[in-house]
Amino acid sequence: MSGCDGLLVVGHGTRDPTGVQQFLSTVADIRLRMRPLLVEGAFLELAQPSIADGVARLLDRGVRQVIVLPFLLFAAKHVKEDIPAAVHEAVRELRPHDTSVSVRQLPHLNHHPGILELSAWRFQQIMGSHSRTPEQLERTELVIVARGTGDVGALREVEEFAQQRVLATPVAHWRLCYLAVARPSLEEGLAAAAAGGLPRIVIQPHLLFSGQLWDRLADRLVEAAQQWPQQQWQLTQTLGPDPRLADLAVASVLP
Repeated sequence: MSGCDGLLVVGHGTRDPTGVQQFLSTVADIRLRMRPLLVEGAFLELAQPSIADGVARLLDRGVRQVIVLPFLLFAAKHVKEDIPAAVHEAVRELRPHDTSVSVRQLPHLNHHPGILELSAWRFQQIMGSHSRTPEQLERTELVIVARGTGDVGALREVEEFAQQRVLATPVAHWRLCYLAVARPSLEEGLAAAAAGGLPRIVIQPHLLFSGQLWDRLADRLVEAAQQWPQQQWQLTQTLGPDPRLADLAVASVLP
């Protein structure tokens, strides 16, 4: 990696100020760990700075190769098309006659071992040190809730993640559902979990940061606890913010 390289960390984006700050704080952690590499954060949509803003900041500081890290959990249209298109368009508009600027996109986060480890830790947090006995785990259902997409390949990635994830924290039963587009839906997943009859149901959002999806899930869980009061409903935190996300980013960038 040369002194002319710069890293652009691209998040999805949210209208939620907390989610925006969580992402930007993670980028700041990455920047500290990657010195002297130039690092900028950007959002694909819904928040600022935009991808064009991030590319401009890197090019203005002399970067000749923009290394793009999609800070997203699975590879749907955003990773495959939207992010590379936005980065290349920004480079063309900012340096229309400069062919020396190149772009290299890194893989998205997917089910990196660090993501699996962080997800398992969030589950253990909510269970508590006195609730992880085999007897308690045999009374627990885990519901993993992902964002959802119409991309078949991305859905396969999420399913592979879930299958690997439950190996780290075995429970009596687990299921996967989605907040949008894909099936089973969140409503279907919660109803099925309630019908399963296990006394403790842990809902784990497979989301990086807070946002409108997280808020929607939290609100629905309150309703579920009222609808099925005979069961204990618990909601884990999102994966971030956590310093391990910055460590994971560094490991993705360095050879």
